[in-house]
Amino acid sequence: MKKVIRFSVVLLLFSNTLFAQNLSIGIKHGVNSSGINFKYDDSDELLNSRLFLFDNMKNSRNTGVLLNYTLGKHFSLQTEVNYLNKGFEFQLNPYIDGGGICGNYKTTYFSVPLLACYEVGKTIKVYGYGGLYLNFLTDSKNKITVTSTSSPDLPKYDHSYDSKDEFYKTEAGLVGGIGVKIPVYRQFQIFVDSRYESGLTKAIKENIEYGNYHIVAAVKDVYNKAFSVNWGILYTFAKKE
Repeated sequence: MKKVIRFSVVLLLFSNTLFAQNLSIGIKHGVNSSGINFKYDDSDELLNSRLFLFDNMKNSRNTGVLLNYTLGKHFSLQTEVNYLNKGFEFQLNPYIDGGGICGNYKTTYFSVPLLACYEVGKTIKVYGYGGLYLNFLTDSKNKITVTSTSSPDLPKYDHSYDSKDEFYKTEAGLVGGIGVKIPVYRQFQIFVDSRYESGLTKAIKENIEYGNYHIVAAVKDVYNKAFSVNWGILYTFAKKE
């Protein structure tokens, strides 16, 4: 029994050492432009009487941590936990006597992607990756400003509200990107990459009752999309001699 225990301990230590030798950890930050893919709901009376526009990009930020496990000379698997912002803007009745409605959906997610990576290069490495992500909604707000034409001063009114109930709590999609790693000191590397994300599951619910100015009632088949540029630092555990 003692021999079995000793062998198990040695095997566990060897496995942990081997695993650590192929493991890199890092932190990252980035900026992204996000928006939605959608279809107009032709049955909605709102669209029959008013001009409805979407601005399909919204500048926001993301930050996170990552783990990368090397499988061979060129291949690795990577997972991340990111805190990111997404959103989109809209206008209703714009430029009509100076009045109208301007809105701005801001959503935040915890995002967990699983990526397959391929890299080339000896010192400076160029890499590409692709995979899936799963987003968990943490917050959503619709910031709405209504400009009234009831007086020459064009007064503005705030009709912002918590829009979390309009969104699904989870969302999945595809992600792909390219980047470069540059060594800076011993096991440390800095990296810069860009990626594109496209939703596979709907982000916004349908067939629910919305209140005034809840503009997503006028659209259907809404999927998130985003393009981001990211940078960070990576630490690779030293291999045992």
